[in-house]
Amino acid sequence: AARGRSAVRAVADAPSQRSQQQSPLVARLRQWRSEKAREQGVPAYVILHDRTLLEIAALLPDSPQALLAVPGIGLAKVQRYGDELLALVAGGE
Repeated sequence: AARGRSAVRAVADAPSQRSQQQSPLVARLRQWRSEKAREQGVPAYVILHDRTLLEIAALLPDSPQALLAVPGIGLAKVQRYGDELLALVAGGE
């Protein structure tokens, strides 16, 4: 039953996710994540998952506290990447 519900939700979320994935902010976040992953020699998802990038683009956090409210971002990620992420968001779309 849980699997069916998540499939329905995925279909329901698809149009908004598709438009978000094409946003300039998401493109900038993905580029930033790719650069960080290359620098650190890790896969991109280790930096931040796609879903987290989409949440950042949807929520547009404007402070470290607001970043902490984004699913997938904890204190360590805010300390490590917070300033850069906030600068990317502040750059606007």
